[in-house]
Amino acid sequence: MDQPFTLKEYWAFIKCYKKTIISTILITAVLFIGFITVRVFFTDETQINQTVQEQEIEEPTIDEEQGTKYLNSDYESLNENQQAELIQYLNQDAYLFRYYIENEEAVPYTSFRTIKEILTTDDIVQQIEDETSVEFLPDSKRAIRLDYDADNYIHTFLVGMGDKKGNQKLAQEYYNTFKEESLPFFENKRVHLIDAAPIKFEDQEAEETIVPEITVEKQNQGINVVLFILATVMAAITGVIISFFQNYFKKEISYLYNYQLINEERLVKINQLKADNKDTEISIINHVVRDSSKGTMIVASEEIPAEYMNNLENGNNSEKKVTISSNILTIPSNIDIQKIYIITALNKTNKNWYKQQLKLARNYSDRLTIIEID
Repeated sequence: MDQPFTLKEYWAFIKCYKKTIISTILITAVLFIGFITVRVFFTDETQINQTVQEQEIEEPTIDEEQGTKYLNSDYESLNENQQAELIQYLNQDAYLFRYYIENEEAVPYTSFRTIKEILTTDDIVQQIEDETSVEFLPDSKRAIRLDYDADNYIHTFLVGMGDKKGNQKLAQEYYNTFKEESLPFFENKRVHLIDAAPIKFEDQEAEETIVPEITVEKQNQGINVVLFILATVMAAITGVIISFFQNYFKKEISYLYNYQLINEERLVKINQLKADNKDTEISIINHVVRDSSKGTMIVASEEIPAEYMNNLENGNNSEKKVTISSNILTIPSNIDIQKIYIITALNKTNKNWYKQQLKLARNYSDRLTIIEID
């Protein structure tokens, strides 16, 4: 026989195991906050230092004369080692600035290669050279190098061609272009400059930076809030699942218990009737069995208080029609049992006791009613 549960029963189950559910949520929250703290305090610093170390350029292995010779040569004619030496030479006194760029929906713009392609087109390069009176060496695509950190969405724009003054002038002109957002490319985007001005590459760590109000930190905070909410929901679900297992393996009958009834066997939950009628449990049980004839037996577990059972017996046994016991095996052989009522108490009645009484009751009568009290 199907035994559906009501929303009130599910809610009572949650209230019964609220400590387990709340504890699971709190433990998850503490672990999540600890993880975020460690990530922010250690990981970000490590990533910044690692980025600087990866970008740091060693002392050039070629002198100015050799560097000039390479610059006057066709870049493609140089072998791989010579090209690497030239790039290393070009990074002497390089200047850079960092920025964060987002679209109108506040989504970070990540395609730094596209930015480089746009900023090194012939028209823009010519405009920059005219404004600064500095010529790109060996060409703009090699003098300008862009990098992108996927962890914090920060772009790095570096100008390095072996000439300190030239590097600074070119970097400053590009910096102004970003600041003024003067190119059509910036029409539907917002640029937040991290550095107050272009800085020398080797001074990057020591340079004071300006952190914009709408930057990576705010973006990461939003992500962390979403993750925290998801973690809390998952923790609550996990807490409920753990509670179901605790309830299933509990020795006593508790909420959402399956009484394993068959055929015409009935289940009466006094707690639900009390909510409607506002009567006492004893009076309701008396009402349930009030029309009982001789041959009726009430079986109640020993966990139910004696005072409760005495009141129940006095209310139903005035004519000695009802036999009350804690075990069907104690039924006198001369009594013909036709109806059996098994009374269980939530969080008190032992499951094994109930299963035993249910099995025995079916041998005596097919008119069986289970009465559950809270």
